[in-house]
Amino acid sequence: PRENVTFENNSIRQFSFNFKLIASSAQEYKVIDAIHTLFQAAIYAQPIENTNLLRFPPTSEIKFLFKGRENPNIPKIHKTYLTGMTSTYNSTANSWRTNGEPLEVDFALTFQECRVLTREH
Repeated sequence: PRENVTFENNSIRQFSFNFKLIASSAQEYKVIDAIHTLFQAAIYAQPIENTNLLRFPPTSEIKFLFKGRENPNIPKIHKTYLTGMTSTYNSTANSWRTNGEPLEVDFALTFQECRVLTREH
């Protein structure tokens, strides 16, 4: 009686991270483009040849480092899948390099842990 909430289960944790990458040279833009390509590939499942099945996308490990070691002051994030990614080019100004490369790229990444956690894990 008088109970209005019943515990059913824990939910899978999600995390969002935003990055602004500004290239000060064409060389730096190549690095930004490589980072973008890496995340873009990680978000998609891979088809299994001659079937209608898909392989899971790769998992990611997210660690917060402080002075070269994992920071104990930030809760640990377990293995995750990249579930969302948005990219915005030149969000502060409509300026391009002479070869057409953008000056800055904003990334918004969303990750979801691979499993529900319990107190023991």
